[in-house]
Amino acid sequence: MTGARQKLADDAQKLVGRLRRVTKLPVAVGFGISNAEQFAEAGKFADAVVVGSAIVETIERNRGREAAAVGEFVGKVTGRWVSVSE
Repeated sequence: MTGARQKLADDAQKLVGRLRRVTKLPVAVGFGISNAEQFAEAGKFADAVVVGSAIVETIERNRGREAAAVGEFVGKVTGRWVSVSE
């Protein structure tokens, strides 16, 4: 599943659990993460959270100020200030 979604996939935590039984590698979740709530929820059970489609959408909506817009978006999603150079 890819693309920004309204809520985290219901089976994401279950899938991470299944992966952890067969690998010691870190597990990243990127099932349509598009907001701070989803980011925080996935961070409770995954080693990393991938935000892709929402960043692409942010770039497409902010022509001419892409870097700043992505920095603002990432800051909102992670709850951390992000420094971005144009």
